[in-house]
Amino acid sequence: MPKRSRHSRKKKSKKVKLWSDNEDPFEGTGVVIVRNEKQFAKEIFEAGEKLLVVVFSAKWGPPSSKVVARFKVLSQMFHKARFIKADPDKCKGVAQILNINVTPTFVLYKDQNVLETIRCPDMKSLELFIAVHYGEPV
Repeated sequence: MPKRSRHSRKKKSKKVKLWSDNEDPFEGTGVVIVRNEKQFAKEIFEAGEKLLVVVFSAKWGPPSSKVVARFKVLSQMFHKARFIKADPDKCKGVAQILNINVTPTFVLYKDQNVLETIRCPDMKSLELFIAVHYGEPV
């Protein structure tokens, strides 16, 4: 058996966290988890003039742990905005209207109007879009 040089070590593969059926990765992050379309409509209405940032995430396209962690940080940076998570399978009508066919998809609302739809972004791009519509974080 040939000897390995110290330069031929195996690269470590990054592990992707998978979420169980009963677990929501956004649970405990301070992000509101929307359970149905009625609650989704209520969140949009109650946000009013505040910026509302929605992440659509489903079991068939779960977010990476990095996305979850960064979304939580953004919700703390932009604390006057509202941050919610919606499952397109539980809000099918909304998902169909917004053409949510890939997750994560982020939708920014203000005054009940869609400002931006961002599909599978890098989180820095999302932060820039939020800053444009929110102003600099406080």
